Amino acid sequence: MSGSGGYGTAAVVSTLEYTDLGQLINAFRQATDDNAVPPLWADDEITRYANDTVRDAVERGFLIEDDQTPEICQIAVVANTANYPLDPRILKITRARLDVRRRVLFSVDKASLDNGVASPYHHLYGGRFWGPSWGTAKGIVFGYIENTTGIRLVRIPTENDVLMLTVYRLPLSDMVELSDEPEIKLERRYDLLDGMLARGYLKHDSETYDAKLAAEHEAKFTQHFGVKIDASVRKKQREPRSNVVRAISF
Repeated sequence: MSGSGGYGTAAVVSTLEYTDLGQLINAFRQATDDNAVPPLWADDEITRYANDTVRDAVERGFLIEDDQTPEICQIAVVANTANYPLDPRILKITRARLDVRRRVLFSVDKASLDNGVASPYHHLYGGRFWGPSWGTAKGIVFGYIENTTGIRLVRIPTENDVLMLTVYRLPLSDMVELSDEPEIKLERRYDLLDGMLARGYLKHDSETYDAKLAAEHEAKFTQHFGVKIDASVRKKQREPRSNVVRAISF
């Protein structure tokens, strides 16, 4: 194993491509000088590092925005039903609209609704519908609450519709074939190698484990894509920005 701590040599940087899984595997092997027989890292191990790294990068940097994939971005709305599950690959909703009604919804939060505060748009929907009874109010849907498991429409719809979402999401599937490509822009794929190396150098084997190199590549990966997001931060990111402008008296 090379102890270079970088990508091996300048030739690796200049000659390798990072278009698909096969090229990422080759880049990993050249960066680690893995010429052993059998190799120090098996292809399936490097494939796992690649897929884990892509998911990590996408989650840190919100790299995939989608408003086209039906199973992700379209939800059948049923009259008298307010709560709907979200695809677990969704990281954050950036836009929501009702297709039949042709209405863009805005993000709200339970605390503001409970306290009876108003949005800049409250006058468009009759005004006096926010307060302690908002959870049972039916009528024109004006907003949504996003949480860790699903989406809640406000108010309860009285007719069928289709909810159309624009979201940031995780990749639709893992790379399996050597020709499979990461679902991120081509210019960001080179930076994936640091995440793969950070994982690879943590393999518990006397010839592969190197905590120092793993930390160095993790630091570089963080520079490329941002800090790793924990559950509490992700929950906060799902919370809507405040739309409060004044209080309503009930």
